[in-house]
Amino acid sequence: MDEYNNISQVPRDVSGRIPTWLRRAIKPTNPATSDNETVRTASSDLDGQEIIYPTIRMMNGGLRRLSDEEAFETAVRLRDYIVAPSPSEATNISRAISRFIGRQRGDK
Repeated sequence: MDEYNNISQVPRDVSGRIPTWLRRAIKPTNPATSDNETVRTASSDLDGQEIIYPTIRMMNGGLRRLSDEEAFETAVRLRDYIVAPSPSEATNISRAISRFIGRQRGDK
């Protein structure tokens, strides 16, 4: 999907839920980084599947940038990653998520 128009359309994590990191990111009242980011995603292979996961997480009451390795390990441990059909689709999904977050937060 190229665009998500409402929360019911956004991808689910492997547990079938909207990831907590995505729910947090779309709320306009939740904090952003000094670069005005609420989430940044990366994708990697996990057992033959391309997964999307956040590299910025809410931790200890604040947003924290994680290394790619730490972000990957955290997503696998928490099972809050999104499975994509391919690396290129992971990029497309990540971009659509970013646009959705921006609209929900009132970005122009």
